[in-house]
Amino acid sequence: MSLAHRLHELVESQKDGVKVSLLKKNTKILIETQRSFYDFIIQDGNHVTVSGGLLQDGNTRFPNPVPAVIIGSTWGNAMLKMDWIGHKMHLEFNCDGKYHLTSLIQKITIECDDWHYCIS
Repeated sequence: MSLAHRLHELVESQKDGVKVSLLKKNTKILIETQRSFYDFIIQDGNHVTVSGGLLQDGNTRFPNPVPAVIIGSTWGNAMLKMDWIGHKMHLEFNCDGKYHLTSLIQKITIECDDWHYCIS
């Protein structure tokens, strides 16, 4: 697939979210949810490092970057949109064999080399 085609798919997919597998290595994804902030850095496909995530006691769930896998996004029911980070959806990811579900995503910022894109 050509770079132009991948960029076109990426832009089209960003109307209400982003298809994770279209992002290249070291792309940074900043996610603001109703209750927390997360930083994801793409490693390979849906394999990322994650940091952030505020816990109820005020501590940070991931104070240092750790390996994780982005599964997809959901509206809170059994339906899951795989390989997707969706605005106004919950993000599901796996870290150390545990599944994590964020509160509703309020803002997604994607930063890569010489460009960035924000969905809010």
